Amino acid sequence: MRSFKYTTLTLAVLALLSANCKQKPEVTLTVWHAWKGADAQVLDSIATDYQRQNGVTVQLVEFDTPKALLEGLLQGDKKPDAFIGYHTWAGDLLAKGLIGAYCDPDLGQCSECNVPNPPRWCQYASGNFTYRAIGDFLMKVGYCEPDQCPACFRDNPPPWCRLASQDFGITIDVLQASMAAVSKNNKVFPYGIPVWWEYVGIFANPDKLAEHGLAIPKNLSELSEVLRIDNRVYYESTFFARTGLALPGAIAGADPQPAPSIPGILVASSDHFTNLQKEVSQLTLLELQDYRPELLVHGVYLHSSTAKRVQALDFMYFLTDYEAQISLFKGTGHFPANGVAIPLDPIPVKLMQFGKKGLLSGAMTRPGI
Repeated sequence: MRSFKYTTLTLAVLALLSANCKQKPEVTLTVWHAWKGADAQVLDSIATDYQRQNGVTVQLVEFDTPKALLEGLLQGDKKPDAFIGYHTWAGDLLAKGLIGAYCDPDLGQCSECNVPNPPRWCQYASGNFTYRAIGDFLMKVGYCEPDQCPACFRDNPPPWCRLASQDFGITIDVLQASMAAVSKNNKVFPYGIPVWWEYVGIFANPDKLAEHGLAIPKNLSELSEVLRIDNRVYYESTFFARTGLALPGAIAGADPQPAPSIPGILVASSDHFTNLQKEVSQLTLLELQDYRPELLVHGVYLHSSTAKRVQALDFMYFLTDYEAQISLFKGTGHFPANGVAIPLDPIPVKLMQFGKKGLLSGAMTRPGI
């Protein structure tokens, strides 16, 4: 009798263990991106950490270029659960129905957030942007005038322009506004989360300017005079090809140089400043009085067709939380989009200050890649 009871108990325990093992089906998230080099390596590390902590496999699919990724979204049959891209894509993606506000309770979305101790991503996804906002970048009522937000006064203005021109009773910064939309019931919800931001920076090599008896220019007119005397300029062709951004007008006719140590004027992404300093030790940001650089936001989007919305949102939150941001941006010079991460990231103060004073008065890039 004792032996029979033991065998029955053993079978019951094994059955219970087997049932527990089947409670959580294996989930695989597919995330598209076009990050390269160190950025791609860190992204892989973050995905591995997420898998270890949450038991969800993250399959990263790397595209050769951002443009190829966007074309895959707009034209291809295969669809990811989430993808990383520019805020300038939003107009095309919204028009195609590939993204949208994903947590509007009035439309019956995100019911899993209406419970005690909701998932960690609910705070952001439900339209409360305060936890990650950058205080100096907050938008105000009537934020945009033609000289502040030129992108909003062009044809086909980006979606965030509506956020910049009206009061929706929420606190939101410019970075988040670039990846959020006004829903049908006039509430603001995100369709993606900003990861980092950059702009076209104009820099000077004082030693090279001094060789021609030139001072550091203070405005675009003085910059044009510098280039009239010394027409050489270094600019990162791969950066402009990747982003689709245009060279500032004052630079467009200059003589491009392949090495950053040759000319007195350099044009590059703001987050490449740290690496350029390795070749030009006295590299100086030109805080030109009349130059308003335009912001480009990198972010992670939720694809509207995903059947794994909860897991995808959780990974998106994980990727953009301050701990992951510090891991991603340490030593790269990228500008974090999470306000909590900014004091911890070793980025040059002047670059940030110029961003706050100039481009983040509202000027963002035009729609499209």
